Amino acid sequence: PVLGLKLTDMGRETHSRSIVAMQVYDRLNAAYPELKAMHQVVVRADADRSPEVTAALRALAADLKDDPRHDGTPRLTQSPDKRISMLQLQVPYYVSSAEAQSSLKDIRTTYVPQTIGKVTGAETAVTGEVARYSDYPTHQEQKLPLIVGALLLVTFAMTVRAFRSVVLGLVGVVLNLLSAAASLGVLVLAFQHTWAEGLLDFTSTGSIGSRVPLFLFVILFGLS
Repeated sequence: PVLGLKLTDMGRETHSRSIVAMQVYDRLNAAYPELKAMHQVVVRADADRSPEVTAALRALAADLKDDPRHDGTPRLTQSPDKRISMLQLQVPYYVSSAEAQSSLKDIRTTYVPQTIGKVTGAETAVTGEVARYSDYPTHQEQKLPLIVGALLLVTFAMTVRAFRSVVLGLVGVVLNLLSAAASLGVLVLAFQHTWAEGLLDFTSTGSIGSRVPLFLFVILFGLS
């Protein structure tokens, strides 16, 4: 990781437990652990495939019955036109936990292909809270280099156009990268670690929000 940066998509479980709302949240989770998170297996198929889809979703739920990473009673719903079906699977773990993330991976790569994947013409997606906390950071990580590259290119082009100097364009790009790296380093030093908690009166999550690098680059480049 660059500059020792540890990125995470901040969930409710990452907030300080001194917050009253988080204390209530913890009590609710203790009373209803199966409601901590949820997978939603959504299927789109022709209406005449509805019986096959329903049977496949029930088979998927049965396959997961003895999996300790799932709890509660699966809920199967269907749209009035019978083209969209959804199976909700309860996960008794926080969305960012290893158990929740591994269950998402197994559903997508193993359970869905073995059940819904055998229904001809069916389109399937696995969404829900766990998927959001997995897919968004992954998507952002893939696109961030493109955004940074575009910012560097625009900075270089505008500087060269304004000052008629390729050297100044390159200097502008280098200085912007240095300023962004320094700013990100300060954020990591102050907020990812715990030494500044008392000084700044906050509780460290041990990481930096996944959106921070994106906002930092865009705002700093825009100001410069």
